[in-house]
Amino acid sequence: MRSRRAMLTIAAAATGIALPLAVTAPAHADASGVSTWGAVVVGPLEIPGGVLGHDISGSGLKVNYETAKFRSIGCLSEWRIDFYYTSGGKQYKRTNGATHNSCVRTGVRTIGKATLKRGLACAVMYSHGRKLTEQCHQITP
Repeated sequence: MRSRRAMLTIAAAATGIALPLAVTAPAHADASGVSTWGAVVVGPLEIPGGVLGHDISGSGLKVNYETAKFRSIGCLSEWRIDFYYTSGGKQYKRTNGATHNSCVRTGVRTIGKATLKRGLACAVMYSHGRKLTEQCHQITP
């Protein structure tokens, strides 16, 4: 069985996204991560149906921008990307993205400057109101 890192590398290459791989990273500087959903079997390989990349640029609790972008093998409609933030295990902020009705294979959402609390900053991918995947970063001062 392949490791999770190897599968994410294959997934990123297969879907054309070249992102640094990290599951959780402190926001002392920039942080990037990916999360996958679904699966398509091609010969001996199992390729994710889609990949969500989540990037944060900033330092400590100060964020300059946060971006989430996806690439999907199939067409997605009624998609949206939300961001939410937790501290002490409780959600303290959430920004819901607009629902996009057009059928696309790629999409992006970016938000600007913010001051966060210690905890998690997460991006969540939805299609037709159903959660496909999420990717989070640890925020530390």
